[in-house]
Amino acid sequence: MVIAIDYDGTIINNDAYPNKGVIRPDAAKVIKWLKSKGATLILWTCREGRALDNAKELLEENELEFDWNVLECFYHII
Repeated sequence: MVIAIDYDGTIINNDAYPNKGVIRPDAAKVIKWLKSKGATLILWTCREGRALDNAKELLEENELEFDWNVLECFYHII
């Protein structure tokens, strides 16, 4: 199972860009549950550069594991 999850407005609050933001508690629970079930998770975001780094750092700090981000998927495919 492959699932893409949006960052701004889904994992975190809407008003954080380009900062890290605050992870919504229910989002963290669902992401961890999906990973425990073996899902491949893609971070779906238009963030790039430092804004993308901020997002990745927040996810890592909260032990939320993603397999790819959408930019990595795009470059992997072509």
